Formats: sequence, C-alpha cells, structure tokens
Amino acid sequence: MLYRYWRPLVVYLVEETERSLPRGEDECVEIKYLYRENLYSAEVVERWGRERLEGTPGARVEELEEGRLWLHVYRREEAMAYLGLELPVW
Repeated sequence: MLYRYWRPLVVYLVEETERSLPRGEDECVEIKYLYRENLYSAEVVERWGRERLEGTPGARVEELEEGRLWLHVYRREEAMAYLGLELPVW
C-alpha cells in the first residue's frame, strides 16, 4: 500500500485513484474537505484529536497501526459539519 513506502500525512481516494499529500512540515497540511476514503497519519490524528475523529458521524473509522486512522465517509455533509469543515461551492 502507498502509506507503507511514502508515509504521506494524508491519503484520499477519488474516483478509485489514490492520491496523497507528501510529508513535510505538518502545519502546512490543512484539511479542508473530506473524500469518500481518507487515511490520516499519526501526526494529523494527533493534531485533529483521535477522539474527535473517531466520533465523526456519517463515517466509519478504522484504527490502523502506528496511530493512523482511516475514515470511510458515507454522509459527507454531516461528517464535514461535525469537523467544522465547509462544503465547497462548485
């Protein structure tokens, strides 16, 4: 899997294609949107708060090794509202 080799801070799935945000300065990674599948590194989980992410409504959360979390979002608007994210205006 992508994380095993690159160790990105965030991975998300769009149209069945994995995309990642590379490692670097942790504070440079700002999450503005939730995708259907979202993998967060331990650094991002710590910054956002494990309990907060685990409590996300409209998402199934999987705990992974090394402190990572995988959010499987099925009700995007509800999950984004809970996390304080704004829906994009297309």
